[in-house]
Amino acid sequence: MDWDDVSYVLRSKTRKAVLISLEHPKTPTSVARELGISTPNVSRALRELRERRLILSLTPTARSGKLLQVTQQGRLISAQLKALANREVQNSG
Repeated sequence: MDWDDVSYVLRSKTRKAVLISLEHPKTPTSVARELGISTPNVSRALRELRERRLILSLTPTARSGKLLQVTQQGRLISAQLKALANREVQNSG
């Protein structure tokens, strides 16, 4: 696992929430609705995650309604983020 990618995702609440939300394929609009985050902010986070190859488009030629999902590397990082969050909860209580 690339710890630089973990750190990169952790530095943004939006990137972290978006990555974790893509456990199953979704459109950018459905991610924005689910998280209560504006579509432009979700789109920016998606672009950043795509550049890091943590997510990919299942429908790259679609102009709207693109389906996105995490890559294998993205799954590893998402799992690590969840584990880190669980440790923080255990240590605080």
